[in-house]
Amino acid sequence: MRRSSSSARCFAAAALPPKPARPDLEATPSITYPASSSSNTALLPTFGGSPANVTYVEQAVPKLDKQTIQRVKAAAIAALPADLQASIKSIKTVGPSGFQHPSCMVSPAELAVMKDRLNNGQQPQTMAKDALLTGKYYAFDAKIAAPKSFKGWVLPYDTPATGYAGPYPIEKVCIGYGGSTSLTSFPPVGAAANLPKEAGSSYQHLAFVELDSTMAIKQATAFHATGDSRHAVNAFAIIKAWAATNKSWDLIGQNGPLEAAWGIAAMAKALELLRGRQQFEAVRGQFLAWNSSVMLRQMDHYMNDTLDKVAKGQGLNLFGNWHSSIVDAYMSLAILGDDRARYNKAVDLFHRTVKDYVWKWGRDPAFSKGRRPGEITETLRDMYHSQFGIGGLLNVAEMAWQQDDDLYCSNQYALVTAMELHARFVRSALLKDPSLLPPEYAMLDFKQPPFNAAPSNTWAFDIKDQVWRCTKDGTSSVLNDPRKFLRDIGFLPAAWEVGYNHFAGRLGLAMPETAAVLQAYWPEWQEFHWGLGSLTHGDTAGLLWRAGVNSALQPPAS
Repeated sequence: MRRSSSSARCFAAAALPPKPARPDLEATPSITYPASSSSNTALLPTFGGSPANVTYVEQAVPKLDKQTIQRVKAAAIAALPADLQASIKSIKTVGPSGFQHPSCMVSPAELAVMKDRLNNGQQPQTMAKDALLTGKYYAFDAKIAAPKSFKGWVLPYDTPATGYAGPYPIEKVCIGYGGSTSLTSFPPVGAAANLPKEAGSSYQHLAFVELDSTMAIKQATAFHATGDSRHAVNAFAIIKAWAATNKSWDLIGQNGPLEAAWGIAAMAKALELLRGRQQFEAVRGQFLAWNSSVMLRQMDHYMNDTLDKVAKGQGLNLFGNWHSSIVDAYMSLAILGDDRARYNKAVDLFHRTVKDYVWKWGRDPAFSKGRRPGEITETLRDMYHSQFGIGGLLNVAEMAWQQDDDLYCSNQYALVTAMELHARFVRSALLKDPSLLPPEYAMLDFKQPPFNAAPSNTWAFDIKDQVWRCTKDGTSSVLNDPRKFLRDIGFLPAAWEVGYNHFAGRLGLAMPETAAVLQAYWPEWQEFHWGLGSLTHGDTAGLLWRAGVNSALQPPAS
């Protein structure tokens, strides 16, 4: 879905206190893995000069199988204070398929640490909680990011215990490309009629994705952050309303699968956080039944069609943020439903997506077409869609990690390479400094050569062929320019904190570009199916992983 000018983020000066220090972002944690640990390597881009020349450095990464992960986690938890250990034990359960709960993105250990830090006024959790509840966003250069607006109507970014105007369930949903719906009249019938007219043709997308599913996971997280049960009640109400009301979901040939994935990934995570509450089992059953009868049809169709095309040699390198979002929804549903078969399917599709979206695209000579390691198939499309894709994959890797499976290592740790390269692009925009870009890149400006050779709306980027095309007077021509043009270089809270906490916090990889972006933009808010990482994962690796490395991985005494 393209972000239109009506929904562009703007920045307004705000009288906010300076951000507290984030030591975890100021220096790479020092982690010493025993020499006996088998290792692999991750490829990290480094930048220097002006324009920024790029070199790649291989950093050693320990191989982490399931048993090793379990040993280190157990050793780290054993080193925690007794009250934190007791808190984790009181939260954790194990499902019939062996899944640990609650743990889509946030495990009992992260929940216990979050609550402890909030009780003691520690960062980054304290400021992140304030942002979640009030809607404040601490952005670059001590400015605040204004909430997204549609024709003057501003989406709610706070998380109220009372007073949310939704939910807005719709019986029949039909969403086309760009998130729009064909309207014969407005307002629509049912609960969605409460939406303001400014929502216009985007009302179905807004109702499901940017309002209700987003609010559901914010409310579920706020329940754990505050202990106020009204937040849990609110989350249940939103999910129940959609599961009971929605009977039809389309367009399967346009945005239907993507919109379904965005909302379901968020709602499933929200429900998982509410495990053990009084309404949980009833709402979970209703939610899973709705997915089986309505929503999964959309996602399964899209994925099966993709894999069929790949098998026929028709779809190579066409993996994108759609696949990332659907895999996120698959794994969220699998853990919520204790569905081992769907979990395994999600793992397989995750590896396929990382391979064809990130790794293979940048390194395999048959497909690279001049791409550098870290680029993905959507890098030159725009930075928002790129973050959509990378963020969804990081979500999936973190969910698997909570089940003691390492997917972060997929395809030679391709995700960390992509994070650092794209963080550099975001930094160049934050600082308005094109010299930070490697020499082959340029910021897109349709008013400047070579794009001013034709009206800007005739230019379109062809993702399949990775070229710019101009259609003028019925004739299509390819842009003959060696530069790589970057557009829409803004920040989204697309699991940057989660990825940094793993690669830098757990593995000790140097990620200065990602750290700089997070310094500018934390705390992360919630948007679509990712966000809130500063609250749930910010600087947790020290307690929940590094503290167990030495004791768990030392070779046995002779």
